[in-house]
Amino acid sequence: MLARNVHIIEQCPYLFQEIKKWRSNLEWIFNYDWVPLPLMYPQVVCLAVHLYFLVCILARQLIIVEHELKTEVDTYIPIMTSLQFVFYMGWMKVIEAVINPFGEDDDDFETNALIDRNITMGMMMVDQGYDRPPEVRRDPFWDGVRPLYSEESSRIPNNLPRGSVSHVKLASFVSEVIMMPHFRTKTRSEPAFSIAASIRRSVKVKE
Repeated sequence: MLARNVHIIEQCPYLFQEIKKWRSNLEWIFNYDWVPLPLMYPQVVCLAVHLYFLVCILARQLIIVEHELKTEVDTYIPIMTSLQFVFYMGWMKVIEAVINPFGEDDDDFETNALIDRNITMGMMMVDQGYDRPPEVRRDPFWDGVRPLYSEESSRIPNNLPRGSVSHVKLASFVSEVIMMPHFRTKTRSEPAFSIAASIRRSVKVKE
């Protein structure tokens, strides 16, 4: 408000939009840090496996000499190639099922926790975040904002998001840091901005 009163900025909504954008970017960073999804790895693995077996179709065929076509029966079965196909393609299909970010595995997004958090924040913004809320009737959730579950699902714990540095313990003996401007000493090689500032001041004096 002080910047608006001294006419440094004209409208506050632009400042609010920048703050909102900054907060949204922090939320995206927090979500990516919660469950990292390296998209390049499954793409490379899928391409490599398919190209490998495409080459095997041509490179691992049985070559029969022309004069032996009438004397030998082609009973060649690529056993090792078949086993490789079963294992490699099977593992790749398992990985494709595991990387589903909204599944029920341990490394997936806790969709239930996200929904609960959004419902809780929405109820708090409506009931507590406004100075003059409209008159409302009491509902079953008036005294609390926690969503309800069935008896069986309420026993399943919600794994709340934890950042990658949540386990880091900072040193407790660190003293308070005093913030102060940088102390500049006059040296032979002054920064370019200080020289430009001195030239600007001298020009103003001459004018």
